[in-house]
Amino acid sequence: LWLAEVQGNMGGAAAQAWLYPLLTGTRSEQGVPGGVPGGVIVVHKAGFLDQIDHDAAFVTSGPSGPYVLVILTDGLGGAEGWRLIATISSMVWQFEALRTPLAAA
Repeated sequence: LWLAEVQGNMGGAAAQAWLYPLLTGTRSEQGVPGGVPGGVIVVHKAGFLDQIDHDAAFVTSGPSGPYVLVILTDGLGGAEGWRLIATISSMVWQFEALRTPLAAA
């Protein structure tokens, strides 16, 4: 769904203009946004229930270009779950920094 949204196939620019501000600067910035450098805009939807934390994100300006990252946890929950999500997000950021961007199709 994120890929379709980013490509404009889920409502286009008007939907993005409405949706993206709602999904940035949220109460759940410790997940995927916590693993990228400050100032990088991460449009994301976090979910949590008991010992389950999830974060589905569009990182708008990664080191090799924008990317979609979805991290699901089960069995941690709370601060420990969010730390794991941020750690994985940071590892993905570092991987992206090392990879060569794909040529535009």
